[in-house]
Amino acid sequence: MSDRLAQLEMSMDQAQDAIKDLEALKRLEKNRDFKRLITEGYFREEASRLVLMLPDPNMQEPAMQKSMQEGIIACGQFRQYLGTKYQIGNAAVRSLAADEVTRETLLAEEA
Repeated sequence: MSDRLAQLEMSMDQAQDAIKDLEALKRLEKNRDFKRLITEGYFREEASRLVLMLPDPNMQEPAMQKSMQEGIIACGQFRQYLGTKYQIGNAAVRSLAADEVTRETLLAEEA
């Protein structure tokens, strides 16, 4: 097996893993409990609660402000993580099809 074919096989394995993550995420997002706890509870309600507490006169101690800001950032980071999984998974779907064609070409050349 050529180095190029070995690298392509490794790339295809990574793409398949990314596609599995994408499929898992799609299943999660359809799950009623995920929607309740994460999509609605964390991304919407908790993020909103934290943002609305920032200007509250009773929450102006530096430690409280820092805690709320960290919570807001955590919501955004987790949402970004899921979005990145979507982007990587979708790119993997596209690249895997092209890689399969390339693989067949390389195997034909080696034969």
